[in-house]
Amino acid sequence: MAVSLSFVSYIMAQEKISIYPAQVYIEQTPHRQYIHFDFNLKNITADTLTLRRLQLRAVDVSGNLTTLNEVGLSPSIHTLPHRQVLPGGTLNLFNHSFYKFEPDVQIGLLYNAFTFSSTAGTEAIEHITEIKPVYYSSRTALSFPLSGPVLVKDGHDFYAHHRRIDLTHPVASLIGIQANAGLSAIDLCPVDEHTMLYKNKGQTKEDWFGY
Repeated sequence: MAVSLSFVSYIMAQEKISIYPAQVYIEQTPHRQYIHFDFNLKNITADTLTLRRLQLRAVDVSGNLTTLNEVGLSPSIHTLPHRQVLPGGTLNLFNHSFYKFEPDVQIGLLYNAFTFSSTAGTEAIEHITEIKPVYYSSRTALSFPLSGPVLVKDGHDFYAHHRRIDLTHPVASLIGIQANAGLSAIDLCPVDEHTMLYKNKGQTKEDWFGY
């Protein structure tokens, strides 16, 4: 595929755009299917590049097409907070907002097309990345680790902090984080019948039901 804007793999896989984790899983729930992965890109051009359009084609029996672009007064692409990549810089995209599907969709392949513009004003579809996720099936019968009322303090949905570990962040590089070990983590906290996390004023460790 001929391209006019040059990207190279930041870490591994997929030729010019790398995927985290390397094996992408589909998480099934009664009401939704979720796919959690990140794109990592590195700009090796001499220009600042701006992501203008991101298109997903999820191939199932019928074939679906979803896009983020700059059309409209408040474009959907603006839901991605970081879209510019300085020369030599990197960009991390948290699953580009296409992270959930209806439960009856049989997901086969995901095709992701990226369109960038440069400071020179040129624009082209840089790369089409193919991802083949697999349905996750637990190999072990699990038991819930707590009894009584429990608060899910933070899960691993798209907005949870477990999902939002930017591996290109300077702090991540400084302390040597190279992978997101908490990608599927859930924070569970015991509570009382009033959904309180502690008794009294919570000023001692013993006041907290999770201690």
